[in-house]
Amino acid sequence: MVTIAVLVLALAALTAAIPSAFSRLATREIDQSIAGASATSRYLVARPSGHIVTHPSRDPDTSGLGDLDPIFGTWQDQLADLRAKLPEPLRSRVGAARWTWTSEPGDTGPNPQGDPPSGSTLIGTRTDLHAKDVARLVTGNWPTGDLTDLPVQIAISEASAAALGAQVGSELGGYRVVGLFAPIDPAADYWQLNPGMITPNIFDDGNLPMRITVIGFTGPGQAGITAQSADGARQTDPAVLVWYPLDLSGLTSESARHLVAQLRKVVAAPQPMPVTLPNIPADAMRRAITSLTLTTEVIDRLGAAADRGAVGAAFLVIALSGPAAAALAVLMLAIGALRRRDRSTMALLAARGATPLRLRLLRATAGAVAGIPPALVAAFGVALLFGPGTSATGVVLACAVGILPAALLAAAPIDRGGASVRPDVGLRARSRLRPVIEVAVLLLAAVSVYLLVAGGVGGGLGSPPVGYASNTAAKAAAAGSAVSGAAGSGADAAARGPDLLVAAAPLLLIAAAGVIVLRLYPLPLRAVARVLRRRRGSVGFLGSLRALRDPMVGMVPVLAVLAGVAVAGLSATTLATLDAGTERAALTETGAAMRVTGGPASGVTDAQYEQITRIPGVAAASRFARIDAVPVTVPGRATKPTAEVLLADLPSLAVAQQGVPGAVPALGLSGGDEAPMAIGAADLASPGTIVIAGTHPVTVAAVTDRLTGLTRATTFLLLDARVTAFGPFQPTTVLVSLAPRADPAAVGAAITGVLGPGTTVSVAAATAAELKNGAMVGGIRAALYGALVAAAAVTIAALLLTVVAGARSRMRLMAVVRILGLTRRQRSALLLWEQAPGAVAALIAGAGLGVALTALVHAAIDLVPFTGGRTQPPLVVDGPALAMLLSGFVAVVAAALALGIPVAHRTTAATAIAIDEE
Repeated sequence: MVTIAVLVLALAALTAAIPSAFSRLATREIDQSIAGASATSRYLVARPSGHIVTHPSRDPDTSGLGDLDPIFGTWQDQLADLRAKLPEPLRSRVGAARWTWTSEPGDTGPNPQGDPPSGSTLIGTRTDLHAKDVARLVTGNWPTGDLTDLPVQIAISEASAAALGAQVGSELGGYRVVGLFAPIDPAADYWQLNPGMITPNIFDDGNLPMRITVIGFTGPGQAGITAQSADGARQTDPAVLVWYPLDLSGLTSESARHLVAQLRKVVAAPQPMPVTLPNIPADAMRRAITSLTLTTEVIDRLGAAADRGAVGAAFLVIALSGPAAAALAVLMLAIGALRRRDRSTMALLAARGATPLRLRLLRATAGAVAGIPPALVAAFGVALLFGPGTSATGVVLACAVGILPAALLAAAPIDRGGASVRPDVGLRARSRLRPVIEVAVLLLAAVSVYLLVAGGVGGGLGSPPVGYASNTAAKAAAAGSAVSGAAGSGADAAARGPDLLVAAAPLLLIAAAGVIVLRLYPLPLRAVARVLRRRRGSVGFLGSLRALRDPMVGMVPVLAVLAGVAVAGLSATTLATLDAGTERAALTETGAAMRVTGGPASGVTDAQYEQITRIPGVAAASRFARIDAVPVTVPGRATKPTAEVLLADLPSLAVAQQGVPGAVPALGLSGGDEAPMAIGAADLASPGTIVIAGTHPVTVAAVTDRLTGLTRATTFLLLDARVTAFGPFQPTTVLVSLAPRADPAAVGAAITGVLGPGTTVSVAAATAAELKNGAMVGGIRAALYGALVAAAAVTIAALLLTVVAGARSRMRLMAVVRILGLTRRQRSALLLWEQAPGAVAALIAGAGLGVALTALVHAAIDLVPFTGGRTQPPLVVDGPALAMLLSGFVAVVAAALALGIPVAHRTTAATAIAIDEE
């Protein structure tokens, strides 16, 4: 009873906690992804062309615009109607629209700060009905003028006023400063959506005259007015900016996938916002804005995070299904041991007239006492741990685990007693259904693996596939639907029936391997028995016969060992693949160990390049420049594809990219201008073809699929830096190879000191570390390690319970062979023969199963969301780690087998006689 209670407690706790933990993990991954995005990516943004309809709203009394309703009422109704037409749940996550009008900055005369005044001052205006919500007035007043008031009233920031030497009352061309403001929150998203207001844009390169650009607030009555020093004020069509805030908090993997699908549909086409009021003048509708083309930068990040959640669910299924099934089988084994222990009691009650129903009720009561309290304790503990985020499905499953002992005990056949039957007699008559069940398991395993690899069940993120990586959700959702559904994902995952079969692929593979082991391991054992029969020793022969006729190893311990060894192989290989794939993708994306962009507009000069190469820690460096995208005339092709032209110092590029996967081919290209040689895209032209890039002939000397680290363009031409036909070589990007044990931070700081402010340094190792430290990647690591520990514990429990289940037979045998004169060492060897053959066979098969599961993961699940890059990372086998894990599991199995030996040695002849009397 205690054993069953402990097993139920552990299994129920895991069953209840895993869905909740995964849901929290997926939410944390999504939150991390959103936090790493720019502030402006959390909005639906539109920049329509045209002008707004200046007309009252449908209900001026409730519009909240007051005196401005006759101008902006209809426009506000249009924006509200567009939001109201969005589908749920997207609509609930979209806030009310905000918008601004911005006039193009115009030249208002020389810079007043010059001595004498020189250069130019450009001033633009921005109209925002809610300016007081984001800025506070420091001095003066907010602009209130109308179209007839000149000069145009503006309020500018304190920093802008300082740059212009202006104060309240100053006139700048056709503008009068009526107020100075300061931002309420300088870090607010508003100032990133509407740049240029807090600080002025000052251009001063030392060559051209200084130019100061300032944007200030103007009143609604003067929206769109541009005042210039030369021609006074004029009405223009201002640039309209509309943004809807997105609430992205509390997203789960499944809800994020649904939201991304809806966002893709919204941004795919212009969203209509018709004017519904009658009797609007025709001139008011001319060039009116009646639709918005919405965009958002969050789709890719949110989709990638949701993909990682789907892949994480698949990993949880594959990693935990085996140990979970083995744990369930161990629980059933313990229940069976309890049933055999109470066999005599049930027989006695039956002999005294107890009905089968009464006996089943007694069994069910015993099972309920052993199972329900621990399950409730586990569910309550998980609910306390996760709080409102507790998965209801997990709690229900935990309660089901608690009911399982009662159900199994009540459903078991009633044994009314009788003579004992030798287990090795009538083996063929035990079950005629066994072959049918085994064939069904093998067929189901094959079908589920096929479905999982084919990816025929599940859905993507609502976008057409683009390459291998885009199929992530379709494949991973198939494997992960069970877990993601358990994590509170909604009805979709639960409603897809075939997904359950696909999600069961790892479990069915383990079961199929168990069937094969139980069917095949007796074959070599019989051969061993025939060999040992002709030898003098009796222990080996007796042990092999006992292992054949009265096998202690059944499906439960075989499943446990198989699952443990398979998870060990899966863990080592998958973690090695993820680590190597992440590092490979980061290195491929940056093009070298370090990528530096920025520097002066004229490019990285020869002197700066020489300084960079002499920095301690820099092993090699190479510059390249993107020139332009030009149409290319290819012989035999009717169309002219557009190719990106790049110039690079190819000899140094080959050195800087040493060790980079997919490095640019190291070729010596001629730099002549007659028909310079180039490396072209594989789908552009074949080697040796002379193409016309723009107006210049180019000889395609070699082709490649991509220029790693140089461009993401798929159609390109890479030429030597000496080619001058396309313009001067002005590189703004440097690829740097680092020396061993070099400090990337110190090298990056030194390069920034050479190139100046505005330099961006990307380090491949830092990019890889950021991906490795993600919430979902960490969760996968924890899941794999946890599955490994769970599998080891289940294996020990299964082998020990097998020893307990066969205690009577073993004790009888030990007493008899002790009387016959076998030594303690011989008796120990005889005990090992009971379980060792099956355990060894399961260990060998488990190693092969681990390879099969790893191959299944690699073939069926797209790992790109975890590793980055564009293609599936290659499978990596970490030999030392794999050998260490497998050796550890062999030691666990050996220890479990050895634990049962001392107990059996305490058996005496009197004990054996007492057992026979019972």
